Amino acid sequence: MKAVRLKPYRTASRNVVDPGEWLLVTADKAARLGDEVPGWDALEALTLRRSLRIDGTDLARQCALGPDARVSARIGWFASGTRLRGASTGIDVPLDARSQIDVEVTIPGESIAGSLSLRVLLVLDTGSAGPEARAPRVPGSVLWESETRRVALEGSAGGFPIQVVSFGQSKLLPEHAVWSLKMDASDLGGHPSTGLTLFVNKEVEWAVAAVTGGETDRDVTVRSLIMADVARQMIHRYLLSEALDSDDVETAPESLRSAILGLIDLIFPKRSIDALRQELKGGSGWIDTQIQEWILRSGSTGKR
Repeated sequence: MKAVRLKPYRTASRNVVDPGEWLLVTADKAARLGDEVPGWDALEALTLRRSLRIDGTDLARQCALGPDARVSARIGWFASGTRLRGASTGIDVPLDARSQIDVEVTIPGESIAGSLSLRVLLVLDTGSAGPEARAPRVPGSVLWESETRRVALEGSAGGFPIQVVSFGQSKLLPEHAVWSLKMDASDLGGHPSTGLTLFVNKEVEWAVAAVTGGETDRDVTVRSLIMADVARQMIHRYLLSEALDSDDVETAPESLRSAILGLIDLIFPKRSIDALRQELKGGSGWIDTQIQEWILRSGSTGKR
């Protein structure tokens, strides 16, 4: 029997919110979200949206909120493959009327793998509670939440371009290596799926398990190590070749160059390309340790 967790404060009933369908948002359309994300690439951000019809007056009454209370709606997410979680920016919910609002979240592709769990939350932001003893008072208190929706990111459509092959039978890959990244620097203006391939040695079972959706602690740790090494190689190759940073290279939103620049900005948000290039040429190892710290800080090496 599934345990029911009761909160120490008043919450709203299910019918206070009438949620619409989950939508997958791309540059040209918003389509119904299925059980898998078709053609998803792990270097691309994922944008999801859901429309909500909310009875704000009933929400305030059921939760015994005071007149100065502020509530927001947001989307919470958790990725099984990286153990990362997060939430969208909150959208204010009117508490004196019925309203319809859209909540949307954009999740960096580097932060998610395996499957994605999604929930809509109504959260107390600020304000005074009413005289009711069990009225919520602590900012961040969840007043209402939807059922969890789970979506597979790594299905037949694939995600990050990965090939599991026998290194011993390959003439181009070192026989005893565990993985190898191929990056086509001549196609930085193309899509990442055409310019990047991660080869994983078929004979190394623990590595294969990690990149094919395994969810044990070891799988998560190995996947984090691979992520760190892939990030390191991409950033090193980009910084060591000033030709790759040339203005002549196309920077389309979905290009390999944009993906690399997005990764650099994620890990080194306050450093310029020139400063990073000089740091790498200086041989201090600082860039590599920062990448490792980013992986560890993100919590992707263990369960949460």
